[in-house]
Amino acid sequence: MTRYDTNTSVREAGRVSAAIAGHLREEIASGKYAPGDFLPSVRELMASTGSASATVQRALKSLQLEGLAAPERKGYRVLAGATDPERGCPLAFLMRHSPVAGTDFLKSLFDSFRVATGRRGWSLLSQGTEGLDAEQVVEQLRLARSSGVILDTHDTAMISAVRESGMTAIMADAWHEDYGLDAVLQDGHLGGVLGTRYLAQEGCERIGYFGRIGRDAHARDRFGGVAAGIAAEGLDIRPELFLDPGDDAAGAARKYLARRDRPDGIVCPWTEEALALKGAGDELGLVEGRDYRLVGWCPEELYESHWAGRFGGGRPAPAITWSMHTLAETALARLSERRT
Repeated sequence: MTRYDTNTSVREAGRVSAAIAGHLREEIASGKYAPGDFLPSVRELMASTGSASATVQRALKSLQLEGLAAPERKGYRVLAGATDPERGCPLAFLMRHSPVAGTDFLKSLFDSFRVATGRRGWSLLSQGTEGLDAEQVVEQLRLARSSGVILDTHDTAMISAVRESGMTAIMADAWHEDYGLDAVLQDGHLGGVLGTRYLAQEGCERIGYFGRIGRDAHARDRFGGVAAGIAAEGLDIRPELFLDPGDDAAGAARKYLARRDRPDGIVCPWTEEALALKGAGDELGLVEGRDYRLVGWCPEELYESHWAGRFGGGRPAPAITWSMHTLAETALARLSERRT
């Protein structure tokens, strides 16, 4: 940093203060000092510029008034406003898989976020995280001056690295209990309760659950909702009717429905696993709605193509639905609150 003569007039001190502030502003803009980082101390700036304490303090105060930094006990910390999406700093969307190579679900979810950010005039970066080093990804985001991070991943190393980076971050369509981040996701518990209530109203007494159990936040949330729903209806919780199909949903579905003691109602809170049940039932000559009842799960944006359209023009089984669009809008609103 340029050194200045300490024997200056008041007018000259103002010019020097503005020059110091301008230099720090450029270093913040370049990413050298990211949100969460501390700027050089008053003493360090005095030494590097040859300026008086009051001159340096005035420079830092101007950055505070601009919303770029805030004073704390250890010095001035760079604020999130230094990487404002309104100034062209991109929002990062970290997904389990790249939306280009991912499933229709991920492509549609990413598109919902792309539309939501575009409506605000923000730019959006997407990155699949599978197999990548968390620290390297975070460093790339810092260099890109990301205005914030949306995390759609259960990768604990990635979640931890983003959280510790100081960047504003929330989780969307994913959650982890141990990292203290806000999360916007499908209401799995309520979906499980509603699906169970419907089956009970249809006269089902042996209600089962076919889907992931305990693998991630979604699984625990939905599983818990089904169990709570069964208890709320005064029915017996039958552990033998709760099955995690693992990686072979089709095979597990055939065995599940071929049992002599198969459930008369099933909540399956994943689209593909629910369709595997429907397919297995068809192979076994069972009719959904007569031999067993099924409640599936599908986002509104994919309901016609990925659920209703798979029932051959007949009456589709009921499905718990949710909106990717609403999830994206809610997540961005919450991220903005966190930045503020």
